[in-house]
Amino acid sequence: MAIANDSRPQPGVGAPGNYTILQHGQQCAQEIGPVPAFSCLDGEVIPITQGDIPVPDGQHAPNQRCDRPPLLGLGLSSTQGQCVPYSRVGTLPGRNAQGAPDPNIQWAFICRRYMVRSNANDPRFEDVALIGHNKATGATCFFQALKYQQGQDLAFDATRVPPPAEPAALTPAGKPKAADFWLKPQQTANIGCNRCHDSGAFIHTPHVDQVTRLVDGHPIPIVSADPNLKATPAEPSRYRFVGTPFQAWPEPVRMRPLGNVCTSCHNIGVYETCSRFAKNSTGLQRPNGITDYGWSWPRSHWMPPDTEVAGMTQAQWDQVYQTSLNKIVQCCGNVGDASCRRKPFDP
Repeated sequence: MAIANDSRPQPGVGAPGNYTILQHGQQCAQEIGPVPAFSCLDGEVIPITQGDIPVPDGQHAPNQRCDRPPLLGLGLSSTQGQCVPYSRVGTLPGRNAQGAPDPNIQWAFICRRYMVRSNANDPRFEDVALIGHNKATGATCFFQALKYQQGQDLAFDATRVPPPAEPAALTPAGKPKAADFWLKPQQTANIGCNRCHDSGAFIHTPHVDQVTRLVDGHPIPIVSADPNLKATPAEPSRYRFVGTPFQAWPEPVRMRPLGNVCTSCHNIGVYETCSRFAKNSTGLQRPNGITDYGWSWPRSHWMPPDTEVAGMTQAQWDQVYQTSLNKIVQCCGNVGDASCRRKPFDP
């Protein structure tokens, strides 16, 4: 998950509340589906490249730059930078509460490293985040594990990440229990994941979307796709938060200005998408840690995602998209503009 600030908040911030990780896990299992135990090493390594060439093993260094840095400000960014190698992203099987396969159920995890380590298969990670989403109902669950202190080398052994709904008695001996691994739900809610995840459950950036799988011979990002708003009829966009502490988050809202080519493709939220992502993705605001190569055309304009494939020039991009982008920027700065058509997600 992502947050609005440039560095991660300390995991102990905020009142823990009485709603436990086991209760949250069980509620999410009912509304979305069960989560199996998994290993962070089951995920795919997110590449760190310079000039589209992977940085060789053993040659990574603190504060190196890369072509596609994460947009999330990492907790040790002052000493290790944005381009720490060997983070991993993966998905889990989508099954309903009865355990049957369900294409509407989507689970994605990301295991982040905040320290430069020499071994891609080192099981230590400072940050494990898990998101579950039910496309049919919009139900969405956030789980977060953090283990770091500024300037110190602390990490989880993430070879077995416990299911949030797993009772302690069922956890194998010697492995971390859910209540010890995951933050309390109130602590996760205090992070404010909804600020970055404002356009839907999953965020697509060049950093994460480097990891793909082949579908009908074509590389498709491993993280679940957004609803197809150009389908006939358009796929519904349902998005709501599960769990008592998360009800304090504002209801998700998207902008829908008429005749806008940006919102004809995907939802645009009104928090961090407005503050950063709309600008990061269209050459208006340079992300931290990016190389000059990564910030040059067409990589500086990764929305729409097929810009580079289509072989557009920047002048052609401006002709097609600049007016719509200007409207998005205007709407982000003017909450009261009725023409921006701020609306909740579909019921």
